[in-house]
Amino acid sequence: MKNCVKGTGFIEVLVSLTILSFLLLGFNAMEFAALQANHNAYFFSLAQNQLDAMVQRLEAHPDDVQGELTLWNQQNQALLPNGKGYLSGNPPDSITLFWGQKTTEKNCDHIQLGKINCLKLPV
Repeated sequence: MKNCVKGTGFIEVLVSLTILSFLLLGFNAMEFAALQANHNAYFFSLAQNQLDAMVQRLEAHPDDVQGELTLWNQQNQALLPNGKGYLSGNPPDSITLFWGQKTTEKNCDHIQLGKINCLKLPV
């Protein structure tokens, strides 16, 4: 009489579960990266809207630049994490908006997503 083993062994099940868990971890990492990119895109969209709003403010009230800048920065703080805007020139020739972890930079050349985000718009 022959001994036949039928069914799946314990080792095969463990190997299959290990492979499946690595696949699921990969999907989880992709989802996390997509959420992070979506989050950054949302803040860039808000920042672009804020820059456009400041241009309209400057056109509507050219005599009260400092007052408009103060109100605008209050909105930036409410909408963006550590949002801070700057005007360059007198009369202003460019508007720069920073947000993220470090807002002490006044140079928009070194963007580090998540830490230093900025947009600059010539007026």
